[in-house]
Amino acid sequence: MMRRLALAVIAAGAVTGLIATPASASSTFSVVQPHQRYAGKTYGQWSAAWWQWAVSAPDPDSPLNDPTGENCAVNQSGPVWFLAGTPGTSSPSCTVPAGKAILFPVITAECSSVEKNGTTEAELRACAANYINHATALHASVDGTPIDLGPAGSRFRFQSPFFRICFVPDNPIYPDGGKGRSVSDGVWVLLRPLPPGQHEINFTGTISIPEATPPVNFQISVNYHVTVADQSSDYEEPEIPAYWRW
Repeated sequence: MMRRLALAVIAAGAVTGLIATPASASSTFSVVQPHQRYAGKTYGQWSAAWWQWAVSAPDPDSPLNDPTGENCAVNQSGPVWFLAGTPGTSSPSCTVPAGKAILFPVITAECSSVEKNGTTEAELRACAANYINHATALHASVDGTPIDLGPAGSRFRFQSPFFRICFVPDNPIYPDGGKGRSVSDGVWVLLRPLPPGQHEINFTGTISIPEATPPVNFQISVNYHVTVADQSSDYEEPEIPAYWRW
């Protein structure tokens, strides 16, 4: 249970948080607002896509177990670039191609039929919501400028649709692998493409469920050093392995 929580509840930041220093690039950024779509998808739909990506790579290639950022480009595809946190405190570095929006979970959890968290959509929604209902100390900033998440992250809290998920064997969330249905819940931020140059993205959160057996007291801290490449940089979309697709 604790291993799954430590990896399935992906947040970034400890209770105290980190202070992002000003970046050398322009600190101007734009957040996709909760009611808006980006590239045709809602926040909830993008959160499902993030989870499908998150379980698509086995260790040691998974971005979920990568405190350095070396694996940040693994299986990235499409108009939105996904960032993930790792348990503990880390300061990963990641180069993002120009023109990519960036999605990160301030904190998130998923429950699936594969992991035997439930069999119906209602059961899986209740399971994921229970984790996020206990989330506190939520914070996000870009280049030192805080993002207003609302009380307890409520402005940017979203549940996903009832989506298909494929855990590749040896992935850090559910190493046995398997295909099934899932629901995620969490607090998410989707940034429109940042200007080329250096940026820092910091987000914080914790989950405490003292009445659980065993009690849950989960914290994680990530301060991303993001380099947005200029338009002249060569970047080719990787071929996504077929074995994790439906």
